[in-house]
Amino acid sequence: MTKTINNISIYGYIGNISEKITTEKSSFHTMSVSTKRGKATDWHKVIIFDSNDVKVASGFELGVGDFVRIDGQLSYRDRPIKDANGNLVTTVKEASVIASIVFGLEQKQAK
Repeated sequence: MTKTINNISIYGYIGNISEKITTEKSSFHTMSVSTKRGKATDWHKVIIFDSNDVKVASGFELGVGDFVRIDGQLSYRDRPIKDANGNLVTTVKEASVIASIVFGLEQKQAK
């Protein structure tokens, strides 16, 4: 039997953190985390569900500019792309990281 694993770790800087989002099925926060690839900056969407499965391991409240490590699973969903008239043009796969743990590694220095 073949076993598969879906694990991802991202080390980067927090770009923003959403307010708590609540739906009929769940509640969660999203954040963007930037990483560098040469001179290019990549932005990653991170979803943190409000449950006991997610641990925030830091001695401080996370904020914009803080350096973090996100461990979780990579998830994809279809995102429709529409033209100016609202007609469906195509569908693309949008990647997100479903966080299982968030480590605050370094707080942004106050100026």
